[in-house]
Amino acid sequence: MKMKKELFVSLLAGFSLFVVTAADSATLHQNPSQTGVIYDTDTVSTWQTNGNSMTGMLVTVNFLSGDTETVVWNAGGSGTGAVGTGWSLGLTDFTANTFYQTQWLFDVDGRNEVTGFSIDAIAGNTVFDAVYDLSNNGTPGSELGHAVDLDTFGRSWEVDTAYDGDVYVTYSGEVHLNSTWYEDLYQTLTIDFGQGVFGANDVLAFYADTDNLRDPVPEPGTIILFGAGLMLLAGGRMTRKK
Repeated sequence: MKMKKELFVSLLAGFSLFVVTAADSATLHQNPSQTGVIYDTDTVSTWQTNGNSMTGMLVTVNFLSGDTETVVWNAGGSGTGAVGTGWSLGLTDFTANTFYQTQWLFDVDGRNEVTGFSIDAIAGNTVFDAVYDLSNNGTPGSELGHAVDLDTFGRSWEVDTAYDGDVYVTYSGEVHLNSTWYEDLYQTLTIDFGQGVFGANDVLAFYADTDNLRDPVPEPGTIILFGAGLMLLAGGRMTRKK
């Protein structure tokens, strides 16, 4: 989601999706996005997204042991985020815009060491808006976005990252609006810790922008099947009337 452009011009001017920045002792690497499976939608319904409007997203954590665990966002109700076996992903404020108004917080309690995690936003009718470009708002209805950012801005509620390794970020799964790709919306955000291991007392605090969608455009085959079903129903009703 986004705020007014003028509020962030001085803060974010020159920002690029593929820059490498540092925050605290963690080093952020923005990888080139991956195409993945294309998702087509007919409308971006709102860019003022908060944690409670993303219910249903799927968060998958990869453990050092090779096991994985997938948890549904807000499965425990509004404001619960995703809580798994020895790990959690939430927000500093579940009612605030994800455009630099609330931080995502990933932490591990030490029971399991983690090598990375991914957020499947489309499962919660949500997408990641990864491009900040003052000259082009990208997908109509999405406004400005931004890629993952580990920086903090001196706000009293912000949390500092407590992790001294690499953080690799990849967006995947293009989201098209009426079959057109505007190069800013993605279905999935993947964060990988490279050769490092995320463990006890580690905290990753980051900003990542999201938007909400309406229902996707059905595939042509789905439309045909739906139409055929309606015809069969209509035929059955006509037969009963005779």
